[in-house]
Amino acid sequence: MKGRPVSGRFSTDGPVGRNETLRQRHSNRHRLPDCLERWPQDGPRRLSKRRDFEEFTSRIWKTVANQILSDIVDALRAGSKLRFGNAIIGDTAVILKCKKLFGEEDAEFDWSEVTVSSAGDSFIISGPEGSKATSTMAYRDVDNAHFLEDLIRHAFSNGQLTLSNAFS
Repeated sequence: MKGRPVSGRFSTDGPVGRNETLRQRHSNRHRLPDCLERWPQDGPRRLSKRRDFEEFTSRIWKTVANQILSDIVDALRAGSKLRFGNAIIGDTAVILKCKKLFGEEDAEFDWSEVTVSSAGDSFIISGPEGSKATSTMAYRDVDNAHFLEDLIRHAFSNGQLTLSNAFS
């Protein structure tokens, strides 16, 4: 016997009755916290448990940050090159865009030759003076730019010429 076409609305718990919607059926199981349910009425006070939020985010941030940094370091140690914005990051060198009269070209510099800085909401890697080679990474546009900045600054402060040894 062939199966017959299935009609009606279904949820993971079985069929939903004719006059019952999924929202009604699951409304008590998946309730929002009180501070979010009252949101339209009490506006800014919906985050009244700020201390709990800050504690949660600081704990999750420590976990996520360590994992992302270790992934970056492991990739660099394995010889991979990572792209951050228009810069290509290697363990011992970085490839930056060098501005020319008519366009740009890639230029590779050892980490000992470059400088790093922050301006506004961007992380900047600059080549040697006079090279016109830079890479500007806006923190909100370039994923994990702030992790790269922490890694490079840590390597520089420890006198390391390879990024994978920054935390050694």
